[in-house]
Amino acid sequence: MLKWVKCGFCPNYFIPEENLFDGRLNSSNQIKSEKRLEKILKLGFDCLRLVKKNNISDYMKSRKSPECLQQLRESSTIVYKKALCTAEISIIEDALSVFNHEILEHFSFEANNNTFKLMFWLWKTLNRIQQICASSNTDRETQKSLSLLLPHICTCLAGNISAKAIQQIPQIRYFLFLGSFMYFFKYIKG
Repeated sequence: MLKWVKCGFCPNYFIPEENLFDGRLNSSNQIKSEKRLEKILKLGFDCLRLVKKNNISDYMKSRKSPECLQQLRESSTIVYKKALCTAEISIIEDALSVFNHEILEHFSFEANNNTFKLMFWLWKTLNRIQQICASSNTDRETQKSLSLLLPHICTCLAGNISAKAIQQIPQIRYFLFLGSFMYFFKYIKG
């Protein structure tokens, strides 16, 4: 790289006659780049101490200190767990969004204001999800994902059933509340 910067010509891998520095390396940038590259070459692997991103500098410094290395590992573990939690929350939010907007809207439309049909289809869907979670033939990751989502989907469904129940006459309202209570009690219990 230093040789290319000094001569002001960096060949393209596919078309060696083409200069990748063309229009990018003026004389001022050329001098700065030469100095930086010479400094990096003099430092050798210690040049990694100059890197500010991703704790690379800290890891280079920690090679001489077991305590510092342990702190970095603990810090990295915390960052990793936070990133993993954020990813899991994002997956759950996306799945619930699909459940709310796709499944509930579809069943609501198909039920055509028939509350009993709507509840029947939703409970049937939840039973199917529970069966998939319990099935030994299902991919392990799918089982885990659905088992993580199931409580959130049940909570979402409970809210929707309650909203529907409130709109009904007292006899239907009590039936929906009782049916929902029994279903969710069964789900929570076992």
